[in-house]
Amino acid sequence: MMLSELSNRLETQIPYSLKVAKGISSANIGWHIAHSLITLNLIFHSLEQSNPMEFKPRFSLWKWLILLTGHMPTKKAKAPKASLPETKFNGSKIDFDLLLLETKTNLYSDKINILPKNSFVNHPFFGHLNKKQALRIAEIHTNHHLQIIEQIKLND
Repeated sequence: MMLSELSNRLETQIPYSLKVAKGISSANIGWHIAHSLITLNLIFHSLEQSNPMEFKPRFSLWKWLILLTGHMPTKKAKAPKASLPETKFNGSKIDFDLLLLETKTNLYSDKINILPKNSFVNHPFFGHLNKKQALRIAEIHTNHHLQIIEQIKLND
């Protein structure tokens, strides 16, 4: 599924933002939405700011497995501080407005398409991800959180 579709799916989950299911996640749905949007925006900014001449790929078994399977294991890694919502999420619609605006601006602009293929993200666990890998990891990560959101919603 394309990032724009995944972003739209995140937006449709906002009405459920205060719902939590401790057995599935200690965070509520709103946190998962905000974290996913922040992560997407960090990826876009990293790709734009990178110097393709400095791209240094390295092998990572986890990176290879996740890219191959399209699946991220649950509760296996802690989100990097930069991708965490800054304040305790309170679930109000206004909390999402700026994040959604930034994400949609990034998704619907042509900036990403014209970046060199070796534009990269320095991922905290996988090392350098080129543009194609970074966008694929973004899709997998967003879908991962959408699956967690669905599990929370089903757990009444």
